Amino acid sequence: MSLLTESRRALKVSQPEGEIVVRLEGVSVRYRVPQERVGTFKEYAIRALQGRNRYHDFWALRDVNLEVRRSEVLGIIGRNGAGKSTLLKVVARVLRPTEGRVWVKGRVAPLLELQAGFQPELTGRENVYLNGALLGFTARQIRDRFDSIVSFAELWDFIDAPLRTYSSGMLARLGFAIATDAMPDVLIVDEALSVGDEAFRRKSMARINEFREAGATILFVSHSMDVVRQVCTRAVWLEQGRVAALGAAPDVVRAYLPQQGTRTKQELVAPYGERLVSLLVTGAPEREELEREATRLPSLQLSPRSMCDLELLATGAFSPLDRFMNEADYRRVLTEMRLANGTLWPMPITLPVPDESELRPGDRVALRGPGHELLAVMDVEERYRSNLDQESLEVCGTTDERHPLVAEMLRWGGSYISGAIKVLRLPVHTDFAHLRRTPEEVRHLLEGLGRRNVVAFRPWVPIFRPHEELTKRIAAELDATLLICPEIGCNAGDWISARTRVLCCEAVVEHYDPGRVVLTALALAARRVGPREALWHAVVARNYGANHMIVAGYGVAGPTEEEGHFHEPGKAMALVMGYAHEVGITPIPFRELVYVPEEDRYEERSRVAGTTFLSLSVAEAKKYIDKGEALPHWFARPEVARLLRQPQS
Repeated sequence: MSLLTESRRALKVSQPEGEIVVRLEGVSVRYRVPQERVGTFKEYAIRALQGRNRYHDFWALRDVNLEVRRSEVLGIIGRNGAGKSTLLKVVARVLRPTEGRVWVKGRVAPLLELQAGFQPELTGRENVYLNGALLGFTARQIRDRFDSIVSFAELWDFIDAPLRTYSSGMLARLGFAIATDAMPDVLIVDEALSVGDEAFRRKSMARINEFREAGATILFVSHSMDVVRQVCTRAVWLEQGRVAALGAAPDVVRAYLPQQGTRTKQELVAPYGERLVSLLVTGAPEREELEREATRLPSLQLSPRSMCDLELLATGAFSPLDRFMNEADYRRVLTEMRLANGTLWPMPITLPVPDESELRPGDRVALRGPGHELLAVMDVEERYRSNLDQESLEVCGTTDERHPLVAEMLRWGGSYISGAIKVLRLPVHTDFAHLRRTPEEVRHLLEGLGRRNVVAFRPWVPIFRPHEELTKRIAAELDATLLICPEIGCNAGDWISARTRVLCCEAVVEHYDPGRVVLTALALAARRVGPREALWHAVVARNYGANHMIVAGYGVAGPTEEEGHFHEPGKAMALVMGYAHEVGITPIPFRELVYVPEEDRYEERSRVAGTTFLSLSVAEAKKYIDKGEALPHWFARPEVARLLRQPQS
């Protein structure tokens, strides 16, 4: 007898009373998946005429029978790829089933993607009308509801600004406010509450609870089993597109957890320092008061590096730091890699101010972005002189101005400021908003995948085929989830742009088991300081939920081949290993894989003695790209090779 069969028999399927508003009868959804990637329409047409296009069928849903009654809250759970979102799209009439029948009574409000339908060049006001029209509201209905929508989203100060200037949290608030302003008969929620700040999530959940109390029917997808138990009356567990169990929410969750190996949040490694710091102002009254006060305060425009640091301070990625470093922390970090209280911390996180600035202790200053947008308010408690020569030598390992960070430090000015910070909003990003997740959001996703072991991997170059194979093997060996976290902060001399690196990661992740990988983009400003940077990344990785880290890519080349490296590659592994127990991260060395063409497989170089194999270093791959030559198929996936041929931006 299978585990799924046992789960079905162990549950009593409850049949709540009330009018049926959603019915699915024998619903199946099939996708035709190409067996080979076709690069151009011309190639596709030729292959079609020759009858050479080959597909296989993938059934996202298979023979689903389900009834949902008025006022019921149905939780939908299952692993990534189990068919949860497909089921919601069928109910929302976004997808038509391949087989079976779907019947829905009343108006449906689907929260499948809060930012769908938005146009970045239009203002927030214009997008309210556009998005409302897509949801079926008339212009008059939108006009009558406009004030309540903007008030709920707390966006009056920005409603006439282009949407491209909005942060991901602001977009989430606006999308949710539009979709839920009028109570629907059926509300469909697909992890919509995993975005935005904590205050927004609480406010959104309160509105959903109001709908539930008023009699709306809610279909709710979540990877948080605690939320499903608390919110839902019934739950359905999907496994490979089929209904594995249906019944009272606590019973279904109880049956689901042992099958998936899901652990609770407490079983992930605790953040460094035991808790995640948050500097974000969550209350609207306090935020509005600070915004009014900021108009009268002196301003400090942050550099791109300081904006990255502020974002990671605000969201807890730099826990236990809760501010830019004061002088005592700064001095001890330079010499001992420890904060003043003795906590291991290898990297100075400081806020430079221009020499001509008159800021002094006791002042309050508005921290602003490049467009003068208000980000935070700081109470200046210290202003102290930096020691850039010592900082260069201790952190970068050199005072050579050809090192990218040393050259940048010369423009910083001679002093730093420190003090308590209240962050009103995170910096606005127009690229990869869906991947810029906070540590709390990443931990939530990792919990849903159900493994205690998490391996962090920071791709310093595109993920080539040998890297892909190695990371898959490591994840399998440790029964771990792979956390792929490319940096998207300051490039600091990289040979490909951060944007291209993240695009390559997105393309390659499609070839991983979706139940074993999480991709998130880190607004981390690279320092390129070798061993210290590796140890710093280990601390950050732990805050995101990792307890293992692949150590690779920390060699820092010198200005010329003859002069060697600023930092030799092997030193990073030695430093992280030396502090592994204190950081709470197990470092994993990067093992070189080569390709064995006769067997069409990858193997560690140390295990192929006497066998014909192919290998290519990253430096050699760069020469292919610089010459415009195609990378070998065994080394780079076609979609990665195409991205690397494009101009870097």
